[in-house]
Amino acid sequence: MFRDFREMKSDLNFDNIFCSADYSIFASKSKPENCGGRSNILDVLNVIQNYLENNNYIFSANKNKDGTVTGLLVNGLKFRCISANSQMHIRDWEELRVTMSMFSFESSFELLKSLIQYAEIKDGAYLRFVPNTGYRYVTSEETLSAIAYKNSNLLIPDGKSMGTYRFCNENVRFTILDKNKYYNAEPAQYILSIGFRPEDTTSEQMLNCIRNLIDIGIIAKDDASS
Repeated sequence: MFRDFREMKSDLNFDNIFCSADYSIFASKSKPENCGGRSNILDVLNVIQNYLENNNYIFSANKNKDGTVTGLLVNGLKFRCISANSQMHIRDWEELRVTMSMFSFESSFELLKSLIQYAEIKDGAYLRFVPNTGYRYVTSEETLSAIAYKNSNLLIPDGKSMGTYRFCNENVRFTILDKNKYYNAEPAQYILSIGFRPEDTTSEQMLNCIRNLIDIGIIAKDDASS
């Protein structure tokens, strides 16, 4: 039987398991509707700053010489603008990269959800978790499939995306992927990507799902590092 949030809240230490989590918002001239009609990532960041000011959050900011805000730091969340020209290749889109501390996951996650909704971000919402030294993920697609089959009361394969699984009765789904897959010179770095619905996924649901991934062995301690 899988434990629920009330049982596992006291023994789930995110600082031990994960280094951090990240999320990216993309503003594009070809698809401004993905960011509430905004095609400039600085405009997206400005909307986020307005929300923080209107709701009395205390935050710090990075500014260019002309006073333009290019980064924000608030309640365990760091926002950093990456322009199209700073990418390896010039692209149509600009990125707002968000990194989250694991120290106060619940309050940071709830704030992130509010900001995504306020800025009218339409792209899929997710968090990508990087494991700490001493922890690992099951990365074999075949093994993940076998674990899901064995725990069919908990996980359902996503019929539209091979290697993605949905949690029964929860508004979350996950996949494990190599973030360096398309960079041949880089060693593999596997991350746990959990997709969620900002309008109705709670921090309790996210915590519960991660606890269950630990219980069924998809997140495990790395014996080689012990």
